[in-house]
This record gives sequence, C-alpha cells and structure tokens, in this order.
Amino acid sequence: MHESVNHPSTEPSVISAPPELADALGQALAHIAELEALLEDLPGIFERKFEQRLQPVLERQQSLLEENQELRQEVLQLQPAPGEVRLRFNPESNATAKPELLLPPVPRRQPLRFAALRRKDDQAA
Repeated sequence: MHESVNHPSTEPSVISAPPELADALGQALAHIAELEALLEDLPGIFERKFEQRLQPVLERQQSLLEENQELRQEVLQLQPAPGEVRLRFNPESNATAKPELLLPPVPRRQPLRFAALRRKDDQAA
C-alpha cells in the first residue's frame, strides 16, 4: 500500500553528519519501516478480529433457526388434522383465547309433569 519514501538524508551525502545524528536517523528509519509493515498487516488484523467477533453471532443465529424449525414442526403436529374435531376443556384457563363460537343460551324448560299441572291451574283460573 504505502511505498517507502526515499528521503534525501538517507542517501549518502557529501556532508558527513555527527555520529549521534546518524544513529538517530538510522533508528528513525528502522522505526518507519516497522510502522509501514504494521500498516500493511492492519487490514488482515481487522478482518481476523471481525471474524472472531462474528462467529458467536453466526452460531447463535444458526441455533435460533434450528429452534424455530423445531417449534414450527411442533405447532404443525399440534394442529388438528382436516376433519378432526378437538374439544376444548377449561376454556376459563385460556382467558386470552378468542372464542370460536358463542351460542345463545338455551331457555330452561320446566319438567313436563309440572307444566301439565300448571296448565290445569291456568285454565281453572
């Protein structure tokens, strides 16, 4: 990516520098070379780190997809087959369920023997 830049000071010059400056310059150039090498490795480092963090997320996603499929199969097994009638017991326990069909109340009938006696009383009065 980054090309090494040749500085005029790195080329041999006619003017000689004091040894301390030459050592400092050599150290600085070595440090620059190390930093350039790190810059070249940086995209790979970020990619590996991203993959490490992404792996648990992908595993969790796969787990949830499998669990979802199992639950869908369970729901399909619990649904009544075509033509099958299932009775519901304890409808009060499922208060959030929507009632399927509400029938009007059936009027109470008096027992027949009392009804016959009552008719006779009504006719006599």
